[in-house]
Amino acid sequence: MRSTPSTRPRGARARLAAGLGAAALLAVPAVAAAQTGTDEAGTAEVVVVHGVPDLVVDILIDGEVAIEAMEFADAPIVTTLPEGDVGIVVAATGTTDPVLSLDATLTSGTSVTVAAHLDALGAPKLAAYENRTTMAGIQPFHLADFGAVDVLAGTEVLLTGVLDGQTARIDLPDGATVADVGIRATGTDEIAIDLGTLTVADDELLLVYAIGPDTGETLPTIVTATVDAVAVGDIGAGEAGLVAAGGLPAAVAGLMVLGLALVLVPVAVRRR
Repeated sequence: MRSTPSTRPRGARARLAAGLGAAALLAVPAVAAAQTGTDEAGTAEVVVVHGVPDLVVDILIDGEVAIEAMEFADAPIVTTLPEGDVGIVVAATGTTDPVLSLDATLTSGTSVTVAAHLDALGAPKLAAYENRTTMAGIQPFHLADFGAVDVLAGTEVLLTGVLDGQTARIDLPDGATVADVGIRATGTDEIAIDLGTLTVADDELLLVYAIGPDTGETLPTIVTATVDAVAVGDIGAGEAGLVAAGGLPAAVAGLMVLGLALVLVPVAVRRR
């Protein structure tokens, strides 16, 4: 399990090896099961993402500080937690006062992203999303205060109309390449964020997070992490609702619709 440094939207280019296999956009509530990539019995893999600007935070797990002084757009932190019920709190550094919090149930073998990010109205939220680690690929997350976006490879549209709080994945055969990856606002022709040629190693899933605000001059920031893509076993929905994949037309030859689940965890915002 590894994380990679953050990538700013303009100029910097992430490199990754990948080729096009399958893609799906998540939209419809459902109950589902999936396979994930942590092989430690009795634990779940958790990727922590800080996408709320102007706030340095500590992450508390069941009342204990687990991550200290995490800043906006720091590289995501990949860790493991025991299966079962867990309380996650985001607090201003040096305090235990919750700014955001959620209660979740982790199932052994799952891989999830827990992200503090801005919703479509610019308000901070804390949510959990399933990382689909059944095979190598790219999984983008739209967690920015920004409208609907399209993801392109050159002139080919891979995903269209992705909204804040949605995630999808693109399956990739080992050693394939996705060149000229860019993000644009849906309904426009101009690439707003240029990611260049993306490369994924064998048996890895690249998680790509768009976070932060769109202030006109400053576009959302891109941060990335990689996790192992090794199918281990089924995970039940537990108390969390899962979002199953809907159909997604694709202009890229060879793309097929793939099932993917988005974990929707009830978020409680509390202040003491």
